[in-house]
Amino acid sequence: NLGVEVDNDKMEIKNLKRKLRESENFVDQLKDKLECPVCMEIPQIVPVPVCPNGHIVCSECKGDACPTCRVGMGDAKSLLAVTVIENIKHECRFVDCEGIFPFDKMEEHAKDCCHRTVSCPHSKCNVKVGLSKLLDHLNDADCSFFPARNEKVSDVKTLRFNMTE
Repeated sequence: NLGVEVDNDKMEIKNLKRKLRESENFVDQLKDKLECPVCMEIPQIVPVPVCPNGHIVCSECKGDACPTCRVGMGDAKSLLAVTVIENIKHECRFVDCEGIFPFDKMEEHAKDCCHRTVSCPHSKCNVKVGLSKLLDHLNDADCSFFPARNEKVSDVKTLRFNMTE
């Protein structure tokens, strides 16, 4: 009987793996249909604009005409897109971050992401860079802060800036 139970368990595992692949394929197809045709990203701000023909575009890229079929966009919103967006996992929007989060955790993560975009703290430098690359930027000769010091910055916490320069 132990052999039969093992065979049944193996069959159940095989079926569960197949169902998981099918679910992942279905979610990938949904994501494909949700992708904004302008920026190629899945909208992360709801509600989601939709043209009269059902084409989705993110709020940031919405113009007067649908980028897919060129009809007037109007003010319609897709409730179905919102439901899907709120129930799938999303990649972090910051370069170099590989985090994947549920929709309701995205903003919380963005506030603490070590790759979030920050401005160079030097008053004469207007560069925006990922926080994880800030030290590299400060040590780069292209940064306005660079000529003001003779040593490499090794820790952001120890920086002292003269903001009146």
